[in-house]
Amino acid sequence: MALAEHPKRAEVAQQAFNISNIMYETAQEIGEALAKSYGLTVEFVPTSEELPMYSVHALANFWQWVSSDKLRALTGWRERKSTFVEGIEEYRLAYEATQKAEVIRKST
Repeated sequence: MALAEHPKRAEVAQQAFNISNIMYETAQEIGEALAKSYGLTVEFVPTSEELPMYSVHALANFWQWVSSDKLRALTGWRERKSTFVEGIEEYRLAYEATQKAEVIRKST
């Protein structure tokens, strides 16, 4: 919406903008937040051995975050919701409630 409503159309026309979280969240941070939400404990142990090219570790062991600084600087856009790590319990509970409602809907 920030781009669609930007008053100076020439500043946003024919541009590419990354829309991403304000910060990079690691798999460890996400795992720890999810474990906390479920009341579990988790231990992350970094691997030092050479893993096969097609392992889960190899697939996830690179940065996937892109900066949204350009969008933020131009439009003043900011997140309205919690980051994934900060809001993971809220998001999980909302998902579970939706799933429960779907089961109830299908059974009636």
